[in-house]
Amino acid sequence: MIMIIPQGTVRIPRHQFKNLELEEVEFPEGLQEIHAHSFRNSKLRRVIFPSTLRKIGFGAFSSCDRLEEVILPRGAVSIGPLAFSECESLKTVDNLSGKGIGERAFYEYRLRLHLCPWCGANLDDHDCCSGNCFGIDRWNGSLRLYKGLFWWNGNELITVKVHCQASGAPSYSVQFFEKRAKLESHEKEWNRLKNSGDKRIKGITDYNTIPRGRVEIDDGIVRVFLHPDLNRKDIVKSIFNEFGLSEEIQPLKEIRIINDHSAHYRIRNL
Repeated sequence: MIMIIPQGTVRIPRHQFKNLELEEVEFPEGLQEIHAHSFRNSKLRRVIFPSTLRKIGFGAFSSCDRLEEVILPRGAVSIGPLAFSECESLKTVDNLSGKGIGERAFYEYRLRLHLCPWCGANLDDHDCCSGNCFGIDRWNGSLRLYKGLFWWNGNELITVKVHCQASGAPSYSVQFFEKRAKLESHEKEWNRLKNSGDKRIKGITDYNTIPRGRVEIDDGIVRVFLHPDLNRKDIVKSIFNEFGLSEEIQPLKEIRIINDHSAHYRIRNL
């Protein structure tokens, strides 16, 4: 099934088609802007943008874990931070060169191609930014990347935690992180838990029925993406404990709690 955006549409508002169940959308010529989180967490598999598009907002297509192909227009387009983050299935992005790309807009896609997730340079020969990608003070060729997923069943967190060594020399890992090449999508990791007979998910048949979130720890900066309903002190405290988010366990610079309101919790200035 395809959703057809009506002719004459110039911009798509924030959150307009969030959690869309359809697999494809047809955009009209004349569309200029797609605003923040407008298609977040949708089931889209393919997206073709019109030649008139000029802006894709913050996280507009984030968490579209089934999205495989994106075809951008050939002209100048501003792509906001995290626009296509958490799109673990994304394999093809056409016409990407020459675009204004925000921080981590194609994070998983670039890592899959062994490219710097900030600037797109090859990780084996990273010197195009003089060691300064979006505020990273020193780049030494080693990308330390921790990731985790969590679900809240109303009483406790159900978690998956892995340490992904993406590039460079070996680095330490927090003891309770499983060492694995990559973290799959929420759906795939849930099925992994289900097939293993994990007692924590007994009686829960659909991972979409409970609020969920994601943790990324990259070079000392933590990003906790979570459903707004989970932005409570007791739940955030549980997340911190589960993922070792303290300076005593890991040398952290900053923790950012990111939901629809982009609230931040700073533990130390960068």
